Amino acid sequence: MNKILLILITCAGLQLTCPIPVCARDNATRQTQVEPKKAYKAVLNVITYKADGSVLRSGYGFYISEDGTGVAPYSLFEDAARAEVFDFAGKRSAVTRILGANSTYDLVTFQTAAEKKCEYFDPAQTATPAVGATLYLRKYTTDKKDPTAKANVTKADAYGKYKYYHISAENTAPNMGCPLFNEDGALVGIVQPNVEDSAIEACAIDARFVPTLSISATSALNSDLRAIHIPKALPSNAKDALTYIYMLGDADSTELATALDDFIATFPEKVEGYVQRATFFANHRLYDQCEADFAEALTRAEAEDATMKADEVHNEFSKIIFQKAVYSPQPPYKDWTLDRALAEAEQAFSLNPSPNYLLQQGRCLFSKKDFQKAYEKFYQICSSPQFDAGWSPTAQAETWYYAAQSLELAGGDSLQVLAMMDSVINNLPTPLTPATAQYLLERARRLEKAGQYRKAVFDYNQYETVVGPKNLNAYFYFIREQAELKAHMYQQALDDIRTAAVLSPEDPNYKIEEALILLQTGLYKEAIAACKKLLQTVPENPDCYKIIGIANGELGNKQEALSALNKAKSLGDPTVDQFLEKYK
Repeated sequence: MNKILLILITCAGLQLTCPIPVCARDNATRQTQVEPKKAYKAVLNVITYKADGSVLRSGYGFYISEDGTGVAPYSLFEDAARAEVFDFAGKRSAVTRILGANSTYDLVTFQTAAEKKCEYFDPAQTATPAVGATLYLRKYTTDKKDPTAKANVTKADAYGKYKYYHISAENTAPNMGCPLFNEDGALVGIVQPNVEDSAIEACAIDARFVPTLSISATSALNSDLRAIHIPKALPSNAKDALTYIYMLGDADSTELATALDDFIATFPEKVEGYVQRATFFANHRLYDQCEADFAEALTRAEAEDATMKADEVHNEFSKIIFQKAVYSPQPPYKDWTLDRALAEAEQAFSLNPSPNYLLQQGRCLFSKKDFQKAYEKFYQICSSPQFDAGWSPTAQAETWYYAAQSLELAGGDSLQVLAMMDSVINNLPTPLTPATAQYLLERARRLEKAGQYRKAVFDYNQYETVVGPKNLNAYFYFIREQAELKAHMYQQALDDIRTAAVLSPEDPNYKIEEALILLQTGLYKEAIAACKKLLQTVPENPDCYKIIGIANGELGNKQEALSALNKAKSLGDPTVDQFLEKYK
């Protein structure tokens, strides 16, 4: 069995959704398809090019609508940056948009810049021939006297709703991509290679498959389309087109710019298009164009049926200005400052008192270092009835955190800050994730600052449980050890600093900290042993000698104490004099 057929049968069960591309014509408005004697006028020579302008591939295709929509083998277009077609008269037309592609079926549909009505084969009016039927195969030619080749159907395999034909035509390159039609001019199939070993006869895929090729909302993720670097058409539905643009991303700025221009040309009344393109311009530092699109968006937003209102536009403009002012302030552009960003957010709130616009105001004020006013905005959000009803638990937690952080930086009461951090933790969705558990670290830091060390240790413990010990580094165990020391949790502190030393064996400071804990807890012999072992690695470390000196002094070994302390002093420790005096 033909290898392509095996692939087609495998894929036949897929449910294909086929929104009509923006550039495609409605079949109902089309004229009668090409007459058999004029079939040569519909066949095309297709040439694709690499990004550097050199020829990539050459082959054949044909028009499938009078407006210059065509179909050709996908294999011609893969990796192409540009393409053009030549008709029977040698007239060249650029391929302007890709309308659909499928590498499995080796088909691509495209729009050309044809200037006048084209002769075409209509894939919506295809026929299903029986085995043995005589069909016609039209190759590309510039000589209308070239005869049309005949081909018989030798086999017709079913796959889903379609057919895959074996035909008595040569399995050679000049036939591939050419139309196969009956005596009435009804399109039957598109000639494709027979990949069976030593095959001398070609195959043809059912032309009824062609109308299923289209661009959908999720086509930006389609690997076949992404492998073609020619701009794609947009879905015909505005909502789907916006989804497509969103999923397209900014990896290929030229493709995104083209898609945004197409959207505005197709849906000029849609405010979202201008806002999206303005964002694109801002990301590429084209601030004049950005500002012009926002001005147009505000004008369009005044329409009663506008799906994006002026308050939303002002808030989006505020975000753009904010990004410029905070992350790319130089060189400055007009009045795009934090003050202007704040003014736009305030204008949005005046049109619609949404807490989302208060959030943007708070961010602007926070970046202006006006922390008290920022706190007031964030706290106003947290006090709003819409906050509890309409905001997700994660968003609520984040906003409480913004309020706590602002109040802290404004010099507010530490207990009030802690109360807000409690609100942060209480609003987190459960179970906690490594991302949301970060707030436990934030509260632990503030608990330490307020002298509530055991509560801080409890938060550190919870964080360790959520994230997992294997995902923690030496620094985490060090900061928890510091809190444990302050809470007089000496054994826990000793365990944590030893864990830190294991996780970061090249850093001697953790071993020194371990010796300090041993010294602090009266385990003098253990402290001396730990430092002597460490001196094998860092022989000139003054801290080790200082700890050995103090430990010996406390044990009554004055000679050993003075010797070690003098060594520490000679190595640059200026703090040992008081101990030298003590142990004389």
